Amino acid sequence: MAKSDDEKANYIKNKGFDNKYYQDLILDFIQQFGKANKQQIRVLLADKLPGTMTEEQKERKILYLLTQLKNKGEIVRDADSRKMTNWIIREKNG
Repeated sequence: MAKSDDEKANYIKNKGFDNKYYQDLILDFIQQFGKANKQQIRVLLADKLPGTMTEEQKERKILYLLTQLKNKGEIVRDADSRKMTNWIIREKNG
């Protein structure tokens, strides 16, 4: 039995995308605007994260994505305070 178009669309929406997709969105945003705070990243990803996730799960996912980008050396904070910080592209040396 074929699924309806709505069911197919909902499946993809609820499944979400892989982490690289979200990380690329974050990096593109920071490259375009020079920096991004956590609220801006929340807005950027709000309609892209799976609809089945709770707000708490979305928060954890965003933190996970940012931590991965930081650990890969792609982004850094521009301040020590987590409340007042922005994420920026890490400058490559050499």
